[in-house]
Amino acid sequence: MTRCEKCGSYYVVHGQCQSCDEQPVERGLARRTDPETSHAAASAIDASGLQAVAYEAIIASGERGLINSELVVVTGLDWNTVTPRVRPLVNKGLVYADGTRPGPSGKKQTVWKATALGRKTVEQK
Repeated sequence: MTRCEKCGSYYVVHGQCQSCDEQPVERGLARRTDPETSHAAASAIDASGLQAVAYEAIIASGERGLINSELVVVTGLDWNTVTPRVRPLVNKGLVYADGTRPGPSGKKQTVWKATALGRKTVEQK
């Protein structure tokens, strides 16, 4: 959950406190001392939700990347819960599709990998 630094409210939507209108609100995935690239990546993620879980799993997979069935296993979340979180990460430029790989059923699945921004953020921590 994200908390407003000014009033302490947890009613924060897209980085803006809905109680006192304070913006920006600290996101929680980057420390104040982290470089700007870390803050840019952190602000692009839904820090209070499942996007962060999916993103962290994809980053941790390194150069191998993850297919959706692996993402389900690694995160421990249901298919219908975690797989819809990948597309917003792609739209934000944090994750990209890199070919396909067969899943457990033998059908091809997209391989998801972290972009250079995602990898750089992890290296700096």
